[in-house]
Amino acid sequence: MKDIGFKMMTFLMIFLVPISVLADPITTDPTNPSTGDTTIPSTPEVPSTGDNTNPTPDISDNNNQSNSQNNSDNAGDVIYQQNQNTSRSTNANLGSLKVDGVDIAINNEMYATTGNENPSIVAIPSSDKASIKIDKPEKFVYGDNIVTITITAENFYVVKTYTLHLKLVSTDATLKNLKIDGKKVKISDKTEYRTDKKKISIEAVTNNKNATVSFENADNLKLGKNKVIVRVTAEDGVTVKEYIINVTRVKHLIGDVGVTVTVNGEKADFKDYKSKIIYIDNEVNKLNIKYKLSDKYAEIDLKYDKKIEVGDKEITFTVTAENGKKQEYVLNIHRFSIFEEILASGIGVCIMGAVAVLIFFIAKKIIKEKKHRIYKVKL
Repeated sequence: MKDIGFKMMTFLMIFLVPISVLADPITTDPTNPSTGDTTIPSTPEVPSTGDNTNPTPDISDNNNQSNSQNNSDNAGDVIYQQNQNTSRSTNANLGSLKVDGVDIAINNEMYATTGNENPSIVAIPSSDKASIKIDKPEKFVYGDNIVTITITAENFYVVKTYTLHLKLVSTDATLKNLKIDGKKVKISDKTEYRTDKKKISIEAVTNNKNATVSFENADNLKLGKNKVIVRVTAEDGVTVKEYIINVTRVKHLIGDVGVTVTVNGEKADFKDYKSKIIYIDNEVNKLNIKYKLSDKYAEIDLKYDKKIEVGDKEITFTVTAENGKKQEYVLNIHRFSIFEEILASGIGVCIMGAVAVLIFFIAKKIIKEKKHRIYKVKL
């Protein structure tokens, strides 16, 4: 029985194996409809390039293949693979782009300007089924900044790249320095200035070198008050700041260079614009100098170190009159040392003692003479 069973199994194997091979359906090329029933491969085939690696529909793989695929000059880099899934969209176009709310014309290379250090960039694909990626700098710098916009179609095989050149410009419209007729003046929204000229020369330096400056009413000044405008336009061309200079034109400018000065409460006595020595006690180590100009339109250039050392000290300052006349003054100051104060105190005591002795003898003499006169009268 065992021999009969074994022979039957051998017979069936020999007979059935060829039949199963003949019954297996043939897989054919789906592009050839003449072969009857076909089975479509689950993944699209790529033309052979000598590499047996089978690609998968992944965006990163598509990016790696972009160096060897065809590039489109009109719509950015395009990646396309044959036998793509035709049931999905191949639209990878950029539909719209806005920078800080301003529409930008769509092109492969786009250019825009902004004064915003953190600009808003809104990009929308033409197809709502496409995906988009925006690569931009972590921090925008003044000048050209590159923003890359990559759109991947729904079928994952078509990818387009757009480049946005975004120039960041300054919105600074402030002044750094201001000179009128070569004279530096304090910068403020409203500056007062007096002159006897019909025309003033203005030099304005901006904090941002790319800002521009223009002037109004600086020529043909009339007698009395004139409103001169210094207008600064920032690099962005939009931001504008105005500085007003109230110019008073007079017939003659005042030439008074007089000044009154006090040092630690003691008035300085000037002779030929040099003061007599002003003495400071040893325990005082700081100076407090106050002044009052004879003419309110004059100016004083007084700079000094408030800390004073023992000994002599000279402080020189200049008073400039309204008409440009200048006068230099010198303050002579002396701070006592401890020894000088002790010596001065001793001398003072001696002087006081000598004065007291002198007064005593004078008084004694007067009393003696008075008694003598009384004695004579009694006789």
